Amino acid sequence: MERLLMVMEKQKLVPPGGGHSLLFLAAADEEGRKWALRTAMDLRRGGFACELDLLGRSLKAQMREADRQQASFVIAVGADELKRNQASIKNMRSGKHHSVDLRNLAGELAKLGGGP
Repeated sequence: MERLLMVMEKQKLVPPGGGHSLLFLAAADEEGRKWALRTAMDLRRGGFACELDLLGRSLKAQMREADRQQASFVIAVGADELKRNQASIKNMRSGKHHSVDLRNLAGELAKLGGGP
């Protein structure tokens, strides 16, 4: 297993820092899950390390999972946020929340120190 992890790290198939995610995309509903899946792929292509829930767990359970994975930031969205082109970002270290415009998510994350 260790050899596999070493090869994956060399090929940059796992995020730096021991394999834990930097960003966690949490979805409040089915609309949010669809958005999170598309956005995770886009963010990863842009060099961001991110994870998301694929099990359909509650938002509370997703927040616990983000904490367990030691994510730096959680980006939470649902149908209401998508209609407003907004997302809630929680800094998992400080506990502070704020809203960001989804049209400039990568730029907002870079400003927060959550990106490449």
